[in-house]
Amino acid sequence: MSSLRGSIPTALRKRTRASELPGDRDTEWADPAARIDSRVAVHRLKLPWLIAVDGSVLLIFLALWQWLPEVPGARSAAAWLNPFYISSPIRVAKELAYLFAGTHGQILIWPYLGATLKSTAIGFAIGLVAGCGLGLILSNAPRLNQVANPIIIALNSVPRIALIPVIVIVAGPTAAANVVCCALVVFIVVFFNALAGGANVASEVVANGVLLGASNVAIMRYVRSPAVIMWTFAAMPNAISFGLLTVVTTEVLTGINGMGSLILAALNSIDSNLCMAVAVLLGAIGLILNGLAVLLRRRVLRWQ
Repeated sequence: MSSLRGSIPTALRKRTRASELPGDRDTEWADPAARIDSRVAVHRLKLPWLIAVDGSVLLIFLALWQWLPEVPGARSAAAWLNPFYISSPIRVAKELAYLFAGTHGQILIWPYLGATLKSTAIGFAIGLVAGCGLGLILSNAPRLNQVANPIIIALNSVPRIALIPVIVIVAGPTAAANVVCCALVVFIVVFFNALAGGANVASEVVANGVLLGASNVAIMRYVRSPAVIMWTFAAMPNAISFGLLTVVTTEVLTGINGMGSLILAALNSIDSNLCMAVAVLLGAIGLILNGLAVLLRRRVLRWQ
């Protein structure tokens, strides 16, 4: 009897492999570690090519930006090609050096950069926890979800830029307004992902938990929370990018101290070099924050 029990799963397993996964995929099905190693190897092979392609595109863009305005007739054909409007890579590099050294009209970028990053970090943390927590609760309470979902959808339908003045009036033109605006945007992004993750847990798994005597709180904690956390981490790169964008937008609209206030100062003084330098720096910061979020997501979600 024991030999019969051992032979049936083996036969079924062989049959499944032969019918569903023909050819070389049998090896990957039999050895998940080999499949993961092969995926990692493919990514390692692609990485140098991606770096080369991205670097080439960046160099071409910088070359066009630097020398296209010098082509005879280019400025007459398109007035915006004048470096007075779009600056140039060399001017932007010099401007960044001045900003970091504090030699550009006594402007030192560190206090502005620190204020923006601090507001983004605090707002992101608050929005992440609130969105994940509320998504978990509502995914485990269908009736409460039916009540709250229209309100949240209506809030999400309102452009966030329309809510910034209201938040600034309530919180004042301070860093608190930055934090609230950032937290609101991050909350919306994370909440819908967390809610979908908790709601998409297989009903059979929930039914098995109830059959084994698990309470509603236990179902939420042990069955739905892993899916909610997984979907929350999947939304982190987009959430932190939108959070940074919201903080800078709030600073531009209200003049709150930060990178946005530097853009506003550049606009008021018609200084394209300063404006482009801040834009380039914000792009680099966005890439770094997005990369950190992706690394953290890969650490937590190891199968991605």
